[in-house]
This record gives sequence, C-alpha cells and structure tokens, in this order.
Amino acid sequence: KIHKRIIRCNTISAMHQLIQGSIQLEYQFESKYEILAERCLAIDPNLEDLDDSGLVCIETLWKESKTIKHAIESKSDFYLLDSFQYFLDKTRDIFSKDYTPSNQDILQSRTATSGIVETHFDISDIPFVMYDVGGQRGERKK
Repeated sequence: KIHKRIIRCNTISAMHQLIQGSIQLEYQFESKYEILAERCLAIDPNLEDLDDSGLVCIETLWKESKTIKHAIESKSDFYLLDSFQYFLDKTRDIFSKDYTPSNQDILQSRTATSGIVETHFDISDIPFVMYDVGGQRGERKK
C-alpha cells in the first residue's frame, strides 16, 4: 500500500515539476492548455485517488502540450524526477482502482529519506546488506 501511494505521488509530482519548470523557463502554455496546467498544479500529490478530470488534465498535458515537450528538452535546467516519463506514460494504470505496483514500478519510485538505514536480505541464499545514506547530497551531514 505504501508503494502505491509513493508511486501515485511521484506521478503527480512529475507533472507539477514539468509545469513549474515551464514557468521557471518562461515558456508560455498554449491557450487551450493554460487552464489544464493550473488545474494540474492544484492537484495534491498526496491524493490516494485521482478523479477522471485530474487524469484528463495530466494525460492531456503529457500527450499534447508543446510547452511540456519543450520543457522536457530543457530538463537539465530544473529539477525533474528521473523516472518522470515512466510514470506519466502509465498515469491511467497507476490511478486505476485495481492497480498493484509491479517490481519495476517500485524500483522506479522515489521517496525522501534521512539518516542511515541498513537493510538485510538474501538472494539465492546469499546474504546482502544495503545501506541507504538518506537525503540528497546537500542534505547529508559532513
């Protein structure tokens, strides 16, 4: 259940980042997409479910807006989730009522962490230890 929430949040956040990046770069939305961009920014990334109008906003901007496509070409100029395309291509599936995250969905997801977390697991009877040092480089204590 937690993975589903994180993946849904990543999907909405990816569209927010594209819209905000477009604004930051002073790209103008085509008039028919301006209202959709405003509606998308009003969607709470922490929503458990997204109604059909929210889905239409995200999908339409993602598939049709030249401004969004232009922003993608300039993605190095603003923060954008690495897996933005993966999630935005799957928006309708991710917000379906019977959605269950795949292993790939979980691997593509991202959530903020802090501190040091040690995780032990076995693969084919071989023990592994994984360390998550938490946070972005700038947030880590020196």
